[in-house]
Amino acid sequence: MTEEAISRDFAIVGYYQSWGSEDNRFDSVWATEIAAGGAVPLITWEPWQPVAGYDRSEDMVRQPGYRMTEIAAGTFDPYIREYAQSVRRYGKPVMIRFAHEMNGNWYPWGGTFNTPAEYVLAWRRVHEIFGSAGATNVTWVWSPNEIYTESRVPLADKIDAFYPGDDYVDWVGLSAFNWAGYYKSNVWRDPEMIYTRTVSALARYGKPIMISETGSAGIRGRPERKAAWIRSLGTYLKGHPEVKAFVWFNASDNGIDWTVTDTADSLMSFSDMSRDAYFVSGAQFEKRAALSCRDMSRLAAFAGCRS
Repeated sequence: MTEEAISRDFAIVGYYQSWGSEDNRFDSVWATEIAAGGAVPLITWEPWQPVAGYDRSEDMVRQPGYRMTEIAAGTFDPYIREYAQSVRRYGKPVMIRFAHEMNGNWYPWGGTFNTPAEYVLAWRRVHEIFGSAGATNVTWVWSPNEIYTESRVPLADKIDAFYPGDDYVDWVGLSAFNWAGYYKSNVWRDPEMIYTRTVSALARYGKPIMISETGSAGIRGRPERKAAWIRSLGTYLKGHPEVKAFVWFNASDNGIDWTVTDTADSLMSFSDMSRDAYFVSGAQFEKRAALSCRDMSRLAAFAGCRS
């Protein structure tokens, strides 16, 4: 466990769940375990049949059965309603990051296969089903990929078009990584370069901002590079109080080791950052767990980045 390695409890613990997987029901046992440690579960809820790999083709992820028009038309209502009822029975705070990175072309809910209007209608339908089920313990996290430009992905820098509306979103977030040259033409980038443009765009919504999926690859034989990047992440976050939380993608995935335990240098840097009083651990905000999710969205300290 990374928490044990750094001797600090996390404030948020994330989990990825696909609608097309066998284990696609709300896992109250897992959520209870996370809450027992003082953290809030963050579920990245993905309406698709999972496809492995970063370089998956558009034909592989097209999946017309999971188009946003299908969700908006009610095809998945029974599943969504059952999930919402389970979350309501669980009763404790849950954050749901539904259909993230919609401005990319690597998921069936993305702008390559759906119009922004179709995406918005689907989001609102899911949100309304949860409301009707009484699942008011959910905080909704709308989370595009970092703004970028690519000729075959014309909506990559048009995140505003996908925004479901203030009444349907509690937090806004982004996915953004230092790929360090491992993918396409992505070169080594520091946090300021990675986050600034998208964080500035998200700030206009007036919602708490979360870097909801991030990390850095390392360079073989140069462990100090990733360690330095982690230190610069801490500096960036402390210099940008509009960012209220961050979630590190702590996995080895498709040949890239994103973990903070990949080297002793990375672990030391992450441990040092986590011990900074600026960052809130689970134990520090456990007493706030009785707050409603509406209160959560106004109290930045609850969800992880600043005290």
